[in-house]
Amino acid sequence: MVSPITALGDGTQPLKWNKLPHLLMTAGEKETPTSRFRRPSRLVELALKLTLTRGRVVAGVLGSANQINREADRIAWIREQWHTSTEDADSAYVAGCAALFAIPVVGLRIVDGSGQEAAPVVQKLVEALP
Repeated sequence: MVSPITALGDGTQPLKWNKLPHLLMTAGEKETPTSRFRRPSRLVELALKLTLTRGRVVAGVLGSANQINREADRIAWIREQWHTSTEDADSAYVAGCAALFAIPVVGLRIVDGSGQEAAPVVQKLVEALP
């Protein structure tokens, strides 16, 4: 996120902050900005077919930022601006590396769960790969 320049004492206005694109270091050490990563439909289709003991699989857009948002208006604003389904601090970096090597990647976010619950979901997805 990039905030507008303000003077000391002018307060903060986070709803006026703008997107900061993810910068990929491409050939020739050129920074190439991107706001979205292509999702491989084959991996998404496989994930949507998974049968889970608890919860469900939903296709959506992972927002990626080093922040924790607990304000309902802020979360609604982020969803409206970026069409995100949930937040994830690491997926953009993984997707960026995968894009540079032309490797398909899908981000998985377990909402309201634990790492112990995530491992079987990932294992099922890997086993479903052809």
